Amino acid sequence: MYKESLKGNICDQEFLIQRLNEGVIEAFEYIFKASYKALSYYALKLTGSKMAAEDIVQSVFIRLWKNKNKFDSIYSLKSFLYVSVRNGCMDENKRVTAAFNTKKTLTGRRNSFSEEELADILNAETLSILYNSIHELPPVCRRIMMMSLSGKKNSEISEKLKISVNTVRVHKQKALLKLRKILPPELQALIVIFALCEAE
Repeated sequence: MYKESLKGNICDQEFLIQRLNEGVIEAFEYIFKASYKALSYYALKLTGSKMAAEDIVQSVFIRLWKNKNKFDSIYSLKSFLYVSVRNGCMDENKRVTAAFNTKKTLTGRRNSFSEEELADILNAETLSILYNSIHELPPVCRRIMMMSLSGKKNSEISEKLKISVNTVRVHKQKALLKLRKILPPELQALIVIFALCEAE
């Protein structure tokens, strides 16, 4: 019930920020679950290490909860999270390489982003919305879509779940119809991509 009240329009986001500022643990947990994958993806792009990326993101959330920062909008919260993750990655890369010559070149300006980094953030946020939307699907549809996203073909999914290939297709179609209702208009193109990528 609480989660349902946090989803949706700007008013819900304002309510979420208000509850976070008040130190409500459920608001913090909701933000953690909704943002963790996107931030981890972004950190992975900057460090090249999944373990380091996860450690950095967890540290940022620990700091978020301990510091009880006050945010005036969802945008200031997002800015805090991404800047904190970016700075954590810079520190990690400096510790490991003793320089900034890493897989991705990070600038010395700790509070600004390059165009490439902004593109990574956009990709991370898009993936976050997609995965959060898929999480709202019925269990079988959710599992099939997650397996499909991981690169598995319909025949592999069929064998793994012990169902027919046709049943896999049917569940995918159901999932796509539901995602069409869940995803925001600007991400509706993902539905077309899914429909065109019927892997066999």
